[in-house]
Amino acid sequence: MNTALKLLVLAFLSILTAGSLSGCERSLPLGPATNIGLGDRITATKSEDQDLGDPASDAWRAVERYEIELVLAPAVHPSIALRRDGQNESHALEIQAVHNSEDLFLRLRWPDSTQNAATSRSEFADAVAVQFALKGGSSTTFMMGTPDQPVNIWYWKAGSGKPQNLAAGGFGSTTAINQSELSVTASYSEGFWQTVFRRPLASSGEHQVPLNDSATFALALWQGDARQRDGLKYVTMGWLELALTP
Repeated sequence: MNTALKLLVLAFLSILTAGSLSGCERSLPLGPATNIGLGDRITATKSEDQDLGDPASDAWRAVERYEIELVLAPAVHPSIALRRDGQNESHALEIQAVHNSEDLFLRLRWPDSTQNAATSRSEFADAVAVQFALKGGSSTTFMMGTPDQPVNIWYWKAGSGKPQNLAAGGFGSTTAINQSELSVTASYSEGFWQTVFRRPLASSGEHQVPLNDSATFALALWQGDARQRDGLKYVTMGWLELALTP
């Protein structure tokens, strides 16, 4: 191979390598995540970035990442107990939070080897939910609240373009509330789901979680390829705290 041809090949390989590395850098989060457990607090910092509604935006690379292990929810019905066999005992979930003085942006990211967005008698979609205690964690149970102390739930399911804003006061009691204020954007890439819930800090209407300086929340995750639905899911077995910086 003559010198000119060698230089041409090397230049071509250099371009391919640079492009590949830059693509990897964009797809990887910045820095390690902070491992958290029940009762721990995450912080929603303030940002004026306009791309926070996009879960794949580079704006999220500068936001602190928290990671928690969710576990299989207790079986509250015999049919759920039967379906628990063969399920993994836990599943990791990553959390990030930001506000811009008007809206809260909550980004959830988790590994998933399959993208499940169809729902039928034999297919089940991936899903995720955030549950808020309206009057603090000591006021109610993380298992969907109680009739006298309900909870506010933000729920998203793959294949659905909109989230559901729900109130619940115990198992089987979910009720849709103001749907206009809650939005979500989701994407699936390189074996990960990532979603961003967005809601105004100031919200009107009954059973809407107040987002002033803090909030108490729990998480749930459904893996469609494991045929998870309803009460068969991964959860935080207790509450976490969200603090909003001034």
